[in-house]
Amino acid sequence: MPVFHEDVDGVETRILLTWGSIQKVGLESHCDFFLLSDSSDPEFLWKEDAAIEKMQFLFSASGNESQIHLVRRPDRINFKVGNIAHFLETIGHKYDFMLVLDADSVMSGETIKRLILRMQFQPDLGILQTVILPVQAFTPFAKAMQFSISRCMPMFGRGLYWFLGRDSIYWGHNVLIRIAPFMEYCNLPILPGKPPRGGRIMSQDIVEAALIGSEGWAVEWDVTSNGSFDELPANMLTYAKRDRRWCQGNFQHFWLIFGDRFRFGHRLYFANGIMAYASGPLFLVLLTIGFIQGIRGRAYKYDSIMAWSFLVCFLSMLLLPKVLGFYEACRQGKKPFKEFLSTLLEIGFSLLISPILFYLHTCFVIGIFTGRSVSWGSQSRDSNQPVSWHEAAKVFWIPTVFGVIWLFAGWKWTPTFLLYLVPILAGWIFSIPMAVWTSRIKAGATFSKFGLFETPFVLDGELKEEKYPAAAR
Repeated sequence: MPVFHEDVDGVETRILLTWGSIQKVGLESHCDFFLLSDSSDPEFLWKEDAAIEKMQFLFSASGNESQIHLVRRPDRINFKVGNIAHFLETIGHKYDFMLVLDADSVMSGETIKRLILRMQFQPDLGILQTVILPVQAFTPFAKAMQFSISRCMPMFGRGLYWFLGRDSIYWGHNVLIRIAPFMEYCNLPILPGKPPRGGRIMSQDIVEAALIGSEGWAVEWDVTSNGSFDELPANMLTYAKRDRRWCQGNFQHFWLIFGDRFRFGHRLYFANGIMAYASGPLFLVLLTIGFIQGIRGRAYKYDSIMAWSFLVCFLSMLLLPKVLGFYEACRQGKKPFKEFLSTLLEIGFSLLISPILFYLHTCFVIGIFTGRSVSWGSQSRDSNQPVSWHEAAKVFWIPTVFGVIWLFAGWKWTPTFLLYLVPILAGWIFSIPMAVWTSRIKAGATFSKFGLFETPFVLDGELKEEKYPAAAR
C-alpha cells in the first residue's frame, strides 16, 4: 500500500479490515504486508510509525515475526511508480505476486485468495484486475456517484472483459500482479518533451498493462463484483483535482497509441482515455456552432427518422445501464420504490453535473495545450471539508456568468434552440450552489435517513456500518 500524507487513522482501519479478512481464509502465513511511505512531513512520519508499532502484534502467524513492514525510500522520484519500483528492486523480487492497494482500498480475503489461485492456475497471466466498488460516501456528490457505480460497474466490468479479454486494462490498485514479468517489462519510458505532454508518465497503469501485454502476458479481470472496494472524492473540487491529473496522464498516451507491438485493446483504451476528456470541449464547440447558425437564421429541415434514431441511441447509452442496474438491485432484494426514486435522483444529479464536467474538462485540455502542468499530490477524501461559497465561486464564476448570458441571448435570438441549451446552461448557472450543497455531510445524511442511495458495504458476509463523521450527527 503506497501512501503519501494520508489520513493515518483511516489507513490503519483499512489495513486491519483487509488483514482480518485474510486471516479468516487462512492466508496470513502466505502473505506479508508492506506500507510504502513517501511521506515527508514529520507529523505524518510519527503517526505512521505509531500505527505500525500498534499493529505489529496483529500481524504475526503462529507467533512468528510480524508480517507488516514500513518501507521508506531516500527520495520521492516518480511518485507512486517510483515508490513501487523501489520496493520491487529492494524487497519485492523475492515474492511471486504482489497485491497493489491504494490508501483508500479494502479487500476481502476470499477475493484475494481467488485472485492468487487463478494466477497460480494460469501461468501466462501477468495482471489480474478486480472490479472495484466505492464505499464510505457521505456527501450527496459522493453518494450519488457511489450509487451509480455500484449499480453499473458490475455490468460494465463484465462487458469490458467480454470485449477486451486478454487485452484488458489495469487500474493501478486492487490488482494482483506477477512480479517477475512486471519487473522485466514494465519499466516506464520517459516521454520526449516537457510536461504536461511529455516527461514522466502520470497515468502509468494502462501503460504497464500495454507493456506486459506486448510481451505475450495476459492482462485480465476478475469480474466477480464483491470483495474489492475503494473510496471516492467527497466533493466536486477534489474530484476535479484528481480528474485534472488523469486528464494530463491520458493525453500523454497519444503517441503510445502507435506504440510498437501493443495489442489492439490497449491502443483502443489509450484513444478512449483521450476522448473521455476531449469530448467535453468538442461538445461545447458543436453547441456554439449550432447557436451561431441559429442566430444567422439557418433553419434545418426536421427529419423524424434522424431525430428519433439519435434520441433512441442517446437514451439507450444514458438510461439502459441504469435501468438494468435497477432491475438487478430489485432482484437482489432492494426495495423497488426507494431504488426507483434513488435512480431518478441520480439521473437528475448526472444531468446537472455533466455540463460542469464539460466545462472543467475544457479547462483541463486548454491547460495541457498551453503548457500548464500538474504534479502528483495526495488525494483528499475527507468529508469534513465542505466546499465554501468562496471556493466554489472562484472555480465556477465563469460558467455561471456565461450560462446566464447565453440563456438570455438564446431567449432573444434563437428561442427554438433553447430546447437544446437549457439542460447544459442549467448545470452552469447552478454550478456554484451545486458544488457547495453536494459537499455537505448533513445533506448526505438526509438521503440516508430516507433510505436513498443505499449501498451497503459487505465484507466476508458482514455488513460494515458506514459511520458518519461527527459533523453530520
